Amino acid sequence: MSGGGGVVRDCHGNFVFGYSEFFGTMSSLHAELRGLLVGIKHCMDRGFQQLHVEADSLTLIRIVQGDSACPWQLQRELDGSDSPADRLANYGVDSESRQVFTAFADLPRPS
Repeated sequence: MSGGGGVVRDCHGNFVFGYSEFFGTMSSLHAELRGLLVGIKHCMDRGFQQLHVEADSLTLIRIVQGDSACPWQLQRELDGSDSPADRLANYGVDSESRQVFTAFADLPRPS
């Protein structure tokens, strides 16, 4: 059985929020990956645009940094996360317009 969780702090180290979630049966690396993705989604849902991510799994860190290959069983979940390109494609459909964003801060906020 596995789960994931984390703590989000501001740039001064002050607590912003914490999260935890039950994942069921999966490997520890899979749980680490899912916990990271859940945390990033919580941050994005709250409009946080600049993140500094820390994890206690060196393997996960190497995968995220692109220094190690992601096991194929987990790549699907990593690929299936709501990527910025997916969000922008959906924004184009919803707004029925064409736009170019020249600054990160100009990107539409997740709804």
